[in-house]
Amino acid sequence: MKSPSPRISRKQGMTLLEMTVVILVLLSLVSILVMGARSWKKGADRASSIVVIRAAQLGMRAYATSQLVEEGELPGMPDSIFGPNLFVANDSGNPGDLPAHPASGDGVVFAFVDGEGETVPPLGSLYICTGGADGVSNFDYNPRPEDYRGW
Repeated sequence: MKSPSPRISRKQGMTLLEMTVVILVLLSLVSILVMGARSWKKGADRASSIVVIRAAQLGMRAYATSQLVEEGELPGMPDSIFGPNLFVANDSGNPGDLPAHPASGDGVVFAFVDGEGETVPPLGSLYICTGGADGVSNFDYNPRPEDYRGW
């Protein structure tokens, strides 16, 4: 009687090369996800920034109209626009303080385009915009000039 031939048994599992390929694919997918999340966050910050800029623009125009001023100096205007129960809510709760920017962790803040905010700008000009390390007109978070006409 013949004995059965010895079988070469292979252990079930993955080789080191296969494991490396799987890890590289997973790392690639995670890096794509992280980059996508960053751009989504920046887009969301920009949209929130534009909403605040628009609200400030509308509030400034409404307040200036109520004071019968079309353009020029209007003392105390920020105190009547920014604060609790005013046109634009701020985080500090103090009247006149600009709200915190959604990307404030990156050193980006809102700033008045002209001085201390007591000047009503001409029609078609912004009252506040994003400032910070790049200056007062950081268009990463502001609308482009052609986007805010007519506010």
